[in-house]
Amino acid sequence: MLGPLKIEWYFLLLIVICLGCEVQTGDPFVKIPVEYPSSMRDTSYEDAYFGLRVKDPYHWMENPSSNLTREWIQTQRTLTNNFLSQVSFRPAISSRLTQFWEYVQTSSPFMLGDSLAQFIQSEYSRQPVLYRLQEDNAPGRLLFDPNRLPEYSDVVFSNWAFSRDGRYGSAVVEEAGGQMHSIIVVDLRSARVMQDEILGVKDSEIAWYRNGFFYSKYEEVENAGTGLEADYFHQVYFHQLGTSAANDDLVFADRRNPMQLVWPIVTEDESYLLLKVKGIDRGNQIFIKNLQSRNAGFEYLVEGKEADYSYVGKQGNQLLLLTNDQASNNELVRVRMGRSNNQREVVIPEAASVLQSILLEAGYLIGVYNNEGAAHIKIFDDQGNNPKEVKLPQPGSVSDLTVDAKNKKAYFTFSSFLSAPTIYQLDLESGGLNTFMSSYTAFNTNDYQVRKVRYRSFDGEAIPMYLLHKRGLELSASTPALLLGNGSKYYALEPKYNLTGLQLIPFFLESNGIVAIPFIRGTPNMGKFWYDLGIQDQRQKAFDDYQAAASYLLEEGYTSAEKLAAYGQGPVGGLLVAACLVQRPDLFGTVVSREGIFDLLKYHQFTTAWKYADELGITERQDDFDPLWAIDPRRNAISTEYPATLLVTSTSNVEVAPVHTYKLTAEMQARQLADRPVLMRLNNNFMDRSIRPQTASIQEGADILSFIFYQLQHDPFKVVEQIQ
Repeated sequence: MLGPLKIEWYFLLLIVICLGCEVQTGDPFVKIPVEYPSSMRDTSYEDAYFGLRVKDPYHWMENPSSNLTREWIQTQRTLTNNFLSQVSFRPAISSRLTQFWEYVQTSSPFMLGDSLAQFIQSEYSRQPVLYRLQEDNAPGRLLFDPNRLPEYSDVVFSNWAFSRDGRYGSAVVEEAGGQMHSIIVVDLRSARVMQDEILGVKDSEIAWYRNGFFYSKYEEVENAGTGLEADYFHQVYFHQLGTSAANDDLVFADRRNPMQLVWPIVTEDESYLLLKVKGIDRGNQIFIKNLQSRNAGFEYLVEGKEADYSYVGKQGNQLLLLTNDQASNNELVRVRMGRSNNQREVVIPEAASVLQSILLEAGYLIGVYNNEGAAHIKIFDDQGNNPKEVKLPQPGSVSDLTVDAKNKKAYFTFSSFLSAPTIYQLDLESGGLNTFMSSYTAFNTNDYQVRKVRYRSFDGEAIPMYLLHKRGLELSASTPALLLGNGSKYYALEPKYNLTGLQLIPFFLESNGIVAIPFIRGTPNMGKFWYDLGIQDQRQKAFDDYQAAASYLLEEGYTSAEKLAAYGQGPVGGLLVAACLVQRPDLFGTVVSREGIFDLLKYHQFTTAWKYADELGITERQDDFDPLWAIDPRRNAISTEYPATLLVTSTSNVEVAPVHTYKLTAEMQARQLADRPVLMRLNNNFMDRSIRPQTASIQEGADILSFIFYQLQHDPFKVVEQIQ
C-alpha cells in the first residue's frame, strides 16, 4: 500500500512535465476549428401518439449497423478526437489523473465460509484479487487472481456471490464492448474456473442454494437485428453445479408483464426463496416459495403499491423488511409468513433521518441512516431496542457493510467528498470504532473544505447544496465552477470520494475551482417524499432546482455563467443537464452529459431502458405523454446560442442505447448558432465505470476535463505559478 505522499502535487506535476510532457509556451486557448459532418434529416418519418403525428428526422440512426450510421459515427469520432488532441494541457491532465488512481482499493472484509476474506486491488493490478485473511487480518492465502488468466484479460468481474461453505464463488463477467454478460463459477480451493458458464445474462443477481444458484436472464431474442431491441421477460433459473446451462430449470416467468425485473434471494437458512419483482410502476412486489416443500408454489408476500420493500432477514417464521410504505424515511417491519392479510409489525419506526439500509447479523440490527447526505450508524438488538449511536469521523457515506458474526464485529467503507475510502472495524457489543485499512492518495484533502448551504428554488422550496473549494480561495466571477447534477435512485448522489468515478472533483479543486452538489428534488437518499417531488410528471421541479442552483452560484458571485460547467451522468442525470442546456442555455459556459436518456418518447423501446419508467413514465400512457413531451431536450431544442457541449456515450451501454446521444448530437449541432462546439465522445469500453479498468477512466476523465477547462478559458495548471 502506498504511504502518505511527502511531496506536494504541484512539484510532482512539474517533474512530470519536465520529464515527459511537451512544455507549452503559447496560448493554450488558440481557436480550434470545428466543421460538423452532414447529418441527414429525414422529415418523412413520423410516430403517432394519441392522434398526434411526431416527426423523428434521425430515425435512421436506430440502425447502427447501416453504412449511413456507421459513417456518421466515425466522422463524429474523428471530429472529437481531433479537437481534444489539440488541447495543449490534456497530456498533463492525464498524468495527474494517473497519480490520483495510484492507491489501493479494497472491499470490506466479509465472511467466506468460517473465515474472513477480502478483495484487494493495488495500483498495479488490473482487477481485484481475492484473499483469505489471516488471524491478524493481513492478506493470507490467495484464492483467485483473474489477472493471471490470459483468457480474462479483457473482461471485468462483478456481482460476486459465494456458496454457504465458502468453497465456490460465482461472478458476472462483462467483456469490453459486450451487450450481454456471462456467469462463471470458481472453485476457490484450486482457483480453477469451472465449466459451469452461463451465457446471455443481463441485470442478474446470484443467490446460492446448496450446490447451485438462482440467477436471472431475459428471454432470448432470436434473429436480433440492430442490437437496440428491448429485452423483455426477465426470468429466474436455477443452475446445478456440474451440469450444462442448457438444462437449467426455469423457476419463475411472468408472461403477463414483459417489462419487469426479477431478482432471487435465498434466506440464510436456505428454507425460502424470495423474488423481488420491480415493474415500470413505483414500488415493488415480493413473492415467496418454500424450498423445503417439493410442490410449493410462489405466493405473494407483499405487493408494494407505490412503495418499496427490501428483504433484511428471517426470524423464525417471520421476515424483516425495510419499506417506505407509509414511512417516507423508511422503517423496519416484521411480516409473518402464511397469513393471507400479511399484517405487519413495526420493529424500528421511521426517524427524522432516512434509514438507508439495515443488516440482521450476530443478534444485532445494524442500520445506516442518511441525513441530507451525511451518514450515521445505529446498532439495535434483534428486536429493534437499545439503540447505540456510532460516531463517524465526519459527514460522509457508509457502504459495503459486512459482519463477522463469530467475533461480533462489523466492517464498512467510509468516505466523503474529500476523503478517500477508509475501512473501519465496528465492535457490535460496545459500539467502538477502529481503523482497519486506510487509503492514501495524491490528493491532499487537508487543503480543501466542504460547507452546506441552502438556496431557494423558483417555487420557494429550500434545497440543500454542498460547496467544495480550496481553503482561503477567494471566489469571484473568474472562478471556474462545476455543478453536478443527478436525481435518480439508480445513480444517487452521496458524499463519497471520486463521486463521478473519473476523479473530476479532485482535479477541479486543485485547479482553484469550486464544485457544487445540490440535492435536488428527485434525489432518493432524501426520503420518499423528496424523491416523489421530482419524478414523472414532477420532473420539471428537479430541472428547476438545478437551474436555481446555477442562479445561486451566479448571484452570490462564486462564479459567472462563462465559467460555470454543468455536469450530469447516468440516464436521468444526463437527461437533467441536457434539458437544462435547452431550457436555460444562458446559465452555463459548458455542458457535459454522460449516458443520458434524451429521446423521451421512445427510450423504453430500446434495450432495458424501460426500467426507468417508474421515474419518467412511458408514452403508452396518455397521462405521461404531455410531461415527457414538455421536457424532451431534442424535441424542445430551438436554434439559438448554446454553451459548448460534450455528449458522452458508450457502444456497450446495455441500459441506455447510444442512439440517444447520436440523435441529440445531430440536433444540437444543427441548432447551434454560437461559435462554440457541440461534440460527441464515444466509448467502446465497459459500461459499468465502477469496475472497468483504470486506464479507460483516466482517458475519459482527461478528455472531459480538457474540454471543460478549454471552454472555460481556464488553464488548470496556472495554480502552479501562483504557489509561493
